[in-house]
This record gives sequence, structure tokens and C-alpha cells, in this order.
Amino acid sequence: MISQVPGAEVVHACRLLFPAAAVIDTCFLETVAKKDLKTAFRKKALKTHPDRAKALGRSQEELKRLFEETTSAYHTLSLFFSGRSTRTATVKNEKPASPRPAPRRPARKRTTDHFYTGRLPTRELRLGEYLYYSGLISWKTLINAIVWQKNQRPRFGEIARQWNFLSDAEVYRVLSGKAWNEPFGEYARRRGLLSKYQQMAVSGRQKQLQPMIGEHFINEGLFTPAQVDMMVMRAKQHNRGVGHR
Repeated sequence: MISQVPGAEVVHACRLLFPAAAVIDTCFLETVAKKDLKTAFRKKALKTHPDRAKALGRSQEELKRLFEETTSAYHTLSLFFSGRSTRTATVKNEKPASPRPAPRRPARKRTTDHFYTGRLPTRELRLGEYLYYSGLISWKTLINAIVWQKNQRPRFGEIARQWNFLSDAEVYRVLSGKAWNEPFGEYARRRGLLSKYQQMAVSGRQKQLQPMIGEHFINEGLFTPAQVDMMVMRAKQHNRGVGHR
């Protein structure tokens, strides 16, 4: 159950991905399943993906901005629902305990941002997720970092098109046909548009050009390089621990 009133960021994300919803409140959020979110994101992404600029008759700059907003909204809601699942699991597994006074925190201005205060999820976490669930960065900081990293990475279809592996029409065919969570390269290969070698070459190039998310935290002055290295080690230790359960 969602016990808190949805913040402005969550409401804005819902209005972007679920424009038909009359009211965005806790009741609405309780009825949204992960598959609904995935379907809504896929539909919106197809209408705003920069690779479809020619087909849609719109500028790449405009579509890039809209696609970034769509991606940010999806990550915001994904994290919100992930937190919902974590809270539910914690309530089910924990034994009743005597009430204890809440720790005092410095007064903060009212904001839609927040810091996680629960236990670490018992699953593998990426660095950004580990920092968030450890209470070291806020929700908004995590979302900004994820969007930043995704925007810095060249798109698979863009690289494939530059290397003349795919035409504009084939890129559109892949974007229109693949499931929202299916990698572009896997779908293109399955449909016979790319060979295994071409898929691996483009994927390798994409990974080479993608910056590490820790770079964002360093650039923003949130952590030093040494602190990021230490957090990477701790995240790996956490993942090894949950992997043996």
C-alpha cells in the first residue's frame, strides 16, 4: 500500500505517461502495475524518439528534449514503484517492534526531493542505486544521474546507421516493433537486420562511449574520486553478499 501522498515529481511523471488519467492520487498509483508503466513508456518513447525525427516531420532537438522528459518520467515512476515494493516486503518480513523516537534531522525546506531511510534491498544494486538506498544521495540526484548517463551514451540505432549497418527505415522498423525492454540490437539481430558480429561491434562501441555514472557525482562535487572508488567497492561487496543468499 502507498501510504504517502505522491510528490510533485511523481504526479508530473504520471501526467506525462498517463495523460488519460483524470486524477493522480494514491488510489490511482495503487492500480498501476509495472506492466502498465512499461507499456505507457514504450508508446510515449515511440512518439518522441529522436531517431524518428524524419518520419514524424519534427526536429531532432525537439524530440530529444521530449524523449529525455519521457525517460526521466519513466525512471521516476520505476524508482517510486520499486520503493513501494521494498516497503511492502519490509512490512511483511519484519517482526513488530516497540516504537522508537525518530532521529532528529536538520530542518529542510519543503521539496519534492527525499532521501531513502529504509534497509538496503536484498538484490544486486548498481552504483547509483546503492548510493540512494544507503541514504548518501537523494532520489532526485539519482534520477538526474541516470538520465545524464543515458543521454551521454550514443544510441544503438544511431551508431548502426552511421556504420551503414541499418537504414533510417530499418531503425524505425526496430523502434516500432521491439518490446520496450528488449535491447535494440537483439531485436534487430532476431529479425535478420544485423549479424551477430554487427550487433557485438555496435554494443561494444556503445559501452566504450558511455561514461561511468560515478563521473557525474564527481563532476557535481558530490563525491571525490577516492570516495566513488570506495563506494564502488562497497556496492560490489553488497552484491556478492546477496548473490550467495
